[in-house]
Amino acid sequence: MTETEFAALVASIYESALDPGCWGATLSSLCSSLGAEAAVLGFSNSRGQSGVSVIHNLDPEYNQLWLDEFQGEDPWSRVSGTPALGTTFCGDEIVPWDELRRLEVHRGAFARVHWDSILCGVVKSDGTKCDYLTVARSHQRGPFQPAEERLMRRLVPHMVRAREMHERLSPLITRGNAWPVLVDQLPYGIALVDSEGGVHACNAAAKAILSAADGFTVRRGRLEAAMHDATRRLHHAILRASATSPVPSATVLALPRLSGRRPYQVLIAPIAGAQPRSLFGPQIVALAVICDPEAPLTARATALESLFDLTPALARLTAALASGRSIAEYANEAQVSEGTLRHQLKEIFRRTGTHRQTELVALVLSSIASLSGGLPSSRG
Repeated sequence: MTETEFAALVASIYESALDPGCWGATLSSLCSSLGAEAAVLGFSNSRGQSGVSVIHNLDPEYNQLWLDEFQGEDPWSRVSGTPALGTTFCGDEIVPWDELRRLEVHRGAFARVHWDSILCGVVKSDGTKCDYLTVARSHQRGPFQPAEERLMRRLVPHMVRAREMHERLSPLITRGNAWPVLVDQLPYGIALVDSEGGVHACNAAAKAILSAADGFTVRRGRLEAAMHDATRRLHHAILRASATSPVPSATVLALPRLSGRRPYQVLIAPIAGAQPRSLFGPQIVALAVICDPEAPLTARATALESLFDLTPALARLTAALASGRSIAEYANEAQVSEGTLRHQLKEIFRRTGTHRQTELVALVLSSIASLSGGLPSSRG
């Protein structure tokens, strides 16, 4: 490679730092320069779990195969651990070819995409997890040569600086006033998480659930469940939501609580258009929705007035019944006779088109009234 060609390749790296949409072309150029057939910008942690952010010339179904069947089986990281920032290495030096081809992970995964020899450069590392650039080629083309290893060593410092530049210029998340104003009113816990389970924002309900430390907590910045197996299932669901191929997928979980109360019901849903991780740190990829089946859902009486054309008195009774109180309990609370309340209930049935109390409660709790607890409202 001439110095002019090297300078053009370095310029492409920095251009991609400013515009991540350019990484596809940059990886293609890197492969050509290093004699590689495929390239990945990815991430891994100390448990051998890994994933990809940007790929070049790699079967798009491979990432899902890796997540589903071979997560934690990276033979190179299992032998070498978490390498230091700026480290470059050739896979053959860590796991020789004769040993690699006997491993199940090679037969089941690497052989499918012809990953027999790799060159890897670590562009971010904190001792437990890292971001890396990996290029690969098949055994038929032979191992990477010393000249290609030297070129990788020259490129990696530029990749490190490009990542640092991107981190300074681009915030991980931009959110407006709609988050605290609207999301705090939801009756469920809502958290924005990255591909490693890092929590970037929570609504009021999620903060209350996390502070109770009954079934969820945040430890070292990561969302964790109360029990080890539940944490494993939770993190696997987040990885599935962050997958780039074939498509991200949502997962519903029931996660147990230390108190023995009914398990939290959790939805991990991918955020459209998000990348699981860029070269420059974790990106927000999923929405964690946490429902506490023990928490009563309540409806704002003024919202019920607007939705069902109820008088204030009728709306207050409807809200009380929807919160689980009986006619007798509300009569005592409101200092109104049960006979009066039962007469009002008949009028509520007429106005809402319902016939039984259970039907009325189901209607109210499925309406938008349960989302308006702290919002100002008016009839109209």
